[in-house]
Amino acid sequence: MKVYILFLLLINMEFGEKDFKKLLIMLLLFTLAALVFLIIRPIFIPIVVGLLLAYIFMPLYRLVYRYISERNTAAAIVSVVAIAVILVPLWFIIPLIIEQVFEIFRFTQTLDVQKFVQAMFSGYSEQLSTQLTVSINGVLSKVSASVLSALTAFLFNIPKLLLGLFIIAFVFFFSLRDA
Repeated sequence: MKVYILFLLLINMEFGEKDFKKLLIMLLLFTLAALVFLIIRPIFIPIVVGLLLAYIFMPLYRLVYRYISERNTAAAIVSVVAIAVILVPLWFIIPLIIEQVFEIFRFTQTLDVQKFVQAMFSGYSEQLSTQLTVSINGVLSKVSASVLSALTAFLFNIPKLLLGLFIIAFVFFFSLRDA
């Protein structure tokens, strides 16, 4: 609505010094808001996740707080339980996933695509067999390259991930404690 009114001011009316100051202030506020968003964006999601986890674990915190009656200790106990609930399954699942990815990668490297295509399409022409072999090899190499690229990107993002996890833990603990 304000943009439409501003647009009408620019088209239909004279543009005086007062209007210029209003436009300049609005432009500065918009620029400031965009810069604030760019600064806060990397930590916004971890803050929201920490608050969401605190909301989810709040009944457990209240139960522990009834027996302990010390806010810091109750929040620490619930934090340790939450970390255990989240990390213990990941501790067992992530090595299995990594092992499976490397096993698939090794399998695609040792796979004899030419033999497979000739067995499946034995009655067809040699040209079709060659084209299918080249196409399948291309797809397998692209998939392998993208998996390795995703793994490399993940490894390079570990510091950012650790910072996000620290922010989540910090917000989670203090949200529980100060609730």
